[in-house]
Amino acid sequence: IRKDSDIMGIHKPTAPAVNLSHYPNDTLDTDNCYPSNSMQPTFVGDGTFSGDTFSTGQIYASGFIARADFTCDGIACENWSTGDSGDDFVMGIWQSDATGQPTTKIGQTAEVALDGNATVRVADTTADVSITKGLYWVGLSLNANAQFIKDSPGTNHKAFQTNYGNVIWAGGNFAVNNYGLCWKKAFTYNTTLPDISSPTWNSFGPAMALRVK
Repeated sequence: IRKDSDIMGIHKPTAPAVNLSHYPNDTLDTDNCYPSNSMQPTFVGDGTFSGDTFSTGQIYASGFIARADFTCDGIACENWSTGDSGDDFVMGIWQSDATGQPTTKIGQTAEVALDGNATVRVADTTADVSITKGLYWVGLSLNANAQFIKDSPGTNHKAFQTNYGNVIWAGGNFAVNNYGLCWKKAFTYNTTLPDISSPTWNSFGPAMALRVK
């Protein structure tokens, strides 16, 4: 009598090398998947894009989810109104701590001047910025009230996953039904942006993007 183990090609299945029950939520890309000169957008939530007034005296920021390492050499946003000619603003990038709170500024642009056009504005960073996998913040500050395209959290909220793929919670100090991945911080306008601590979580953030070198 032959046993199954005697038949060529029949063998005991082996355990899979990857636990698929957590894929891709707990998996980060290992290669640089961002093409050179591409624009990679911030993420606030699943709300729609629209125009809104951003006030002077604040820094407004939205979350950026880096799923791979890359070098950033520019920041983009879009002003919405044609009536903001003569207003100026500056954009920056901040790191976050283990709970998603913003911390150190790691890059910024020079001052950007608005003209009479509603269009996308792209400014070089003053130096190349090294972005590694994780959660960052991209924001702007204005010398006068001006209108920009914003993103809002909508209603479909996700948990803070280890791969930063579905982030809506950044520290647990706000109600997820009202706020997305965005904050504001009181700031007297200056062309040098500061490090950030203890921001006010906000119901919308600027729609922005980082340019890959």
